[in-house]
Parts: sequence; C-alpha cells; structure tokens
Amino acid sequence: MRPVFPFVIRPAKALGVQAVDRAGTGLPREGRRDRFQIACVQVDFFWILAADLRPQACQALRLEGADQGVDIYCKEKDSGLTCFVQCKRYNNLKKSQLRAIVDKIIEGNKSTDGQSLLVVTSCEVRKEAHEDFKTYAKVKGFSKAEIWGESILTSKLHQEKYKTIKENYFGSDIDKEELARKRIEAAKLGEQLVNQSLLRKFVKLTNEDRYHLLEHPYDKFKVSKVIIRSIYDEDYPDTDDEGKHDSWFKSFPFNIYHDGIQMKIAPWMSETIVIYPCGEWMLKSEFDKCKYDGEYMELNVDIIGNIPYSYIANIKEDGDEYFDCPIIFCAFNGKSGPFINIWYDFYDREMHAHIRFEKSRKRALITENDYWRLKRKYGLK
Repeated sequence: MRPVFPFVIRPAKALGVQAVDRAGTGLPREGRRDRFQIACVQVDFFWILAADLRPQACQALRLEGADQGVDIYCKEKDSGLTCFVQCKRYNNLKKSQLRAIVDKIIEGNKSTDGQSLLVVTSCEVRKEAHEDFKTYAKVKGFSKAEIWGESILTSKLHQEKYKTIKENYFGSDIDKEELARKRIEAAKLGEQLVNQSLLRKFVKLTNEDRYHLLEHPYDKFKVSKVIIRSIYDEDYPDTDDEGKHDSWFKSFPFNIYHDGIQMKIAPWMSETIVIYPCGEWMLKSEFDKCKYDGEYMELNVDIIGNIPYSYIANIKEDGDEYFDCPIIFCAFNGKSGPFINIWYDFYDREMHAHIRFEKSRKRALITENDYWRLKRKYGLK
C-alpha cells in the first residue's frame, strides 16, 4: 500500500512556473525554487522511482528554506536505514556544495550516524565530485551516499509508467528532446554512411574543381544511380502488374545539403514551371486552371527530393544479385517516401542560370534582368 503524504501536490502549470528547462535537459532548472522539490516528493514519482525506499515524511514545501538540509525522510526496505534525501535544482554541483549538503544535514538532524544519504539533482555531477561526496559522507558517519543526477532521472522519467508525472512537472517537451537526441544520433550515422559509401574522396580541390562541382554537383558521387529501399519493404525485388513498386525504386544522386542527400527523382521526367517577371511561380498544371493574360514564361525543371541523413539506416555499397549499384535503406514517411521535401531545379549551363523552386517559397530568387535574358531564349509558350 502506498504511503499518504500530509500535503497536496500541485502540478507545475498550476504553480505558474516555466514548464521545461531551456538549457538542453528535460529537468527544471528555472522558475520557482520549490518546483524541483515538489516533483521529487510527489507520491507516485518518488514511490515508483525509489522502489527500495519507503518515504515517511516530507518538508519539500517549506519555501522559507528552513528544512534542516532534508527534503524527504525515507526508510530503506531491506536495511531499515533512514535515508535523508536532499533535492537540488542546480546547473552545476561542485565538491564544496556537496560537502555543504552533508554538513547541513548533520547539523540540522539527530542520529545521522550509520544512516543513508541521497542527493537528487537536475544537473550531471562530475565523477570526481561524486566520489568526493561519497567519501566525505562516510567520513562524517553516513553508511552510504548516492547521487541521482540528470542522466539517472531522465532515464527513469522516459519510461512509460512515469508519463503522467513527466507531463505534470516537466511538460511534453521532455519527449521532444528525447526524439531530437535520437534524430541527431541517426543523422550522424546516416552522414557517415553517405560519406563512406557514396561520396568521392577528394585529396585537394583546386578552384577549377570547385567550379566544376558547382556546375555538376552529381560528380561528388562515386555512382550515377542507386536503389532506394524502405526499411519496411517486403516486396523487393518484385513489382506489381504495371511494373510499379512503392517500397523501392531507382534514383539518381544529385547533391548533398546541410542535412542530407538530394536525389534527382527521374532524369527522364520533368515538371513545367510557369514564372512571372517578379519571380513568383506555380506548376503548369495549376496555372492551366487559372485565367491569366499577363507576362510569364515556362521552364522545364528537374524534380529533386531531399532525404535527411536521419532517414538513412544502412547502405549496401556493392548492391546485390539484382542490382550492381548501392542500395540505400531508408525510413519512408507517408506518400513522399524517403523525401522530406521535393523541389524543382532549373539550370542553363550556357547562360549560367541556376534557379531553385521550392514549394515553401512562392517567389524564386531571380532578378528581372535574368528573367528577360531567359525569356529571350525560351520565349512564351
């Protein structure tokens, strides 16, 4: 049976405090000073986290600070030792601060000899400080001393059974942060795979090389084609009656960008863009639905898709028995497959005109002068 605490716990939202630490962790380090203590002594929170402890009393809501250095008194299940718990919401805990915690608890409480001490903190304590704390506490008479730092608390909070506590006190952003960290790790792996398996190794680039790669970005790659295959695919290498397949397809490396790799979806396919002198544009299929008698021109563009590094799970550089080109295993996301966004590329080598059309920007980066230069060449269609 769970113990009942003689006070009412109010969630962080009710206290009107900042919901999530903005310094990079999901544990609170800002806002009202009592919030971290409240979270640590909430019945469900501490009862579940400290499975080997029996919380008996609590002084966490004494905001004036006269708590004799203790926020929670507990009894250890197995040993029966009293455990003195101090909760600290700090960005950093140094040796001197940890020693001060020990001294304050001894000064404010009787019968600490042979008992247990636990410090719960929202920061990560350096190993040297942690070891010094344990040694100092034992010298002062405690039988054992431990620290629950950021990594321990975070790992516990991310478990499904603590979902309510996590939402009440730390907000849903703690989940977002965990996903962000996983995405960063996946992106690092994906970038390594692309660098090792797809990109050429340039010992030293001359200015001529750089200029060539600006005009021909696809020459950064060892290969001109790849197979993109979903990590969930079970049909490869089969296709349907029309020769189509949604879970794998052939594609053509085009370039790399800050967050991934760009693919020319199909060189034999193109899209037609309608562009106005001001740079505004739309797809020809959309333009045909409009009634417009003003100035415009049409350009044929390549279709480019961006695959984030974080979507790339593995690359078989040498292919397999069906294809002799690299096979990229990707996470597919809905109708767009592995592409986080699709855009259109126009390049006229003779005129050195390079225009990028992105769906999120309805105005392309083109001057009116360049528009008329292109217009003289391509005319009104």
